[in-house]
Amino acid sequence: MLPGLLRLKNPLSFQKAFRYGKPFFFGNIGSRIVFQTGNGRKIGFVVAKKMFHHAVDRNRVKRIFSEATHPLSDAFPEDASIVLFLRKRPEAVELSGFQNDIRGLIRAINMSFQSKKQV
Repeated sequence: MLPGLLRLKNPLSFQKAFRYGKPFFFGNIGSRIVFQTGNGRKIGFVVAKKMFHHAVDRNRVKRIFSEATHPLSDAFPEDASIVLFLRKRPEAVELSGFQNDIRGLIRAINMSFQSKKQV
């Protein structure tokens, strides 16, 4: 489980990140990132009601998201609010599948920000 210090909890922070954040996509997972100084790294998860109609299923997917993100959380950029979400309903909700997609997403995010730092 993702530690409480890394979780994005404030509804206004979720809204700000989801509305104004820079989008990144890889596989079935998408993300939006907003940089905020001094807050540290915060990660939140969103699962749409259209994909999983029952709250039990949405909560299960969020827990699996959290488990997949926890070992990789240090690779995300510092001082960023990050919202992860599903682009489409996965055929199977598996920890290994989410981890592979999150690794690819982190690579895309870091490559994008490294190229901007070099310019």
